[in-house]
Amino acid sequence: MNRDSVPHTVTATGNKTTFDTGNITGSATVTFTAPTTTGSYSYICTIHPNMKGTLTVR
Repeated sequence: MNRDSVPHTVTATGNKTTFDTGNITGSATVTFTAPTTTGSYSYICTIHPNMKGTLTVR
């Protein structure tokens, strides 16, 4: 869920480019399929590259 008033993305980075939500408009919710392989997947917002996170699959 994007609780901001501006769009964002959740885009995998590095060698594990396995997911990209595309633009998520403000106040919108999206669903995507997470990777099925156990591990950590770094991601960024391609609109605001200073926004980073990690998705952990167990």
